[in-house]
Amino acid sequence: MGYTADIHQYSGLLHLLKASSKKTVIEICRMVAQADSKADILTRIRTDLNLNDTEAEDLYVDLTTFVEHVTYHDFHDVDSIKSSLPADFHPNLRDLLTKIVADNSAKWRSDLLSKQVSFPKVEELNWKVESNSTTTRRPTCKLNIKTNDEKDIKIVMSKATLDTMLDSLSTIRDQISSVAP
Repeated sequence: MGYTADIHQYSGLLHLLKASSKKTVIEICRMVAQADSKADILTRIRTDLNLNDTEAEDLYVDLTTFVEHVTYHDFHDVDSIKSSLPADFHPNLRDLLTKIVADNSAKWRSDLLSKQVSFPKVEELNWKVESNSTTTRRPTCKLNIKTNDEKDIKIVMSKATLDTMLDSLSTIRDQISSVAP
């Protein structure tokens, strides 16, 4: 379930009452949820709702906060979304925003997750120990790592470096094991 919001937290959303149609409100919500250019959104808000710069900024900030909150918490049922707005919030606007979010939150969440930056994943790992390297007489470990973004990473380590890395990995394993169920 959501949390009880303070009426002043989302007072900027009340500027949506100046919209000439539900379609305008839906389009502004879509632009905010899809993280379109802030400048474009503010221009659209000022034009469509006939707001000054301060009012447009207030609406943008509050709408962004609201959409991010319900999207982050994966609220898609009506009760959770409604509880994210103050109890004494304008009832018709609350119902409209609830319907817009309920109808679109899954798509918005999916869009946000697809844009999320992530580290490359290891696709292939090969290793080889060489005892007669041309550069040094000491044994070395050569790692070849291929990632999902098709990068080929080559690492050469001495025994001391390999020992340090293995000790660190053991420590990490132990720490994960202590917190994992």
